[in-house]
Amino acid sequence: MQVGWPAHIPRTLHLYWGRNRPLTRLRYLTVATFLHYNPDWSVVVHTPAVNPAEIFFWPSSDHKYFTLAAGDRDHLEDLAHIARVTVLIEAHKFWDAMLLSEVHRADLLRWHVMAEYGGVWSDFDMLYVKSLESAVTSNGRADIYLCDDVNHTGDKYYCTSFVASAGNDRSRAFYSSVLREAVHRTTGTSRHSAGREPLAVVASDPPDECCVSILPGQMFYPVPEMYSTRLYADTDVPVSDLTIGIHWFGGSRCAVEFESRAAKKVCAMSAIVEDAEAALGAGVTP
Repeated sequence: MQVGWPAHIPRTLHLYWGRNRPLTRLRYLTVATFLHYNPDWSVVVHTPAVNPAEIFFWPSSDHKYFTLAAGDRDHLEDLAHIARVTVLIEAHKFWDAMLLSEVHRADLLRWHVMAEYGGVWSDFDMLYVKSLESAVTSNGRADIYLCDDVNHTGDKYYCTSFVASAGNDRSRAFYSSVLREAVHRTTGTSRHSAGREPLAVVASDPPDECCVSILPGQMFYPVPEMYSTRLYADTDVPVSDLTIGIHWFGGSRCAVEFESRAAKKVCAMSAIVEDAEAALGAGVTP
């Protein structure tokens, strides 16, 4: 075992942002903080050619009711002006005949990109606080890197907010299987039907010869999903020494309310954001 990012995993971070909503300053910080701590990486932001309509198939309030905070604006175009960031217009055939929410569209693209290109996938609700190089322990053999967490019912699951792929035949077999399962499930009413649900199916019985490494949840979920409201209700939350990024559950109602306020509520999350801005320093971001 060795500490350091595995040499066979491409040093490219992939993200997706639909044009149905503005990219807020808080979400912009996902890319800004990642590049701050990982200066030798490149970033690809995938985005659709046209603004899709808002479509929801699930009954919960997750990923709904967003409003832009007064004084904020759309930062998507700002990303194109950052060195080592490419904003890529996407069009894939499996989207054409499917009525998809942006959540499911991002899920399908995640599995496609991990299968075909490799690298790392991050959702746009992560604030990075440390380099991947400094914290990831590699056995040098894994083709697929996943992270686990604990959901609202106390059950463990594999997260989709951070996954990695070697981009070789073995990782392609794994993520192509997840993609096929996801396409089959997108007609469901679950927000997770194209994300964590198909990932769980394939991870429980991966294709032959695939080597999967499970990263500890504290790396990206210092606050587990079952306690996610504490980020917005408490004034302090413990962060593990293992933590590389802080996932702030951007689709949750409490996160949406926080993101939509011009004057941020004093809580653990506001302190985390202030620390991120301070780490970036003056002149780093537009």
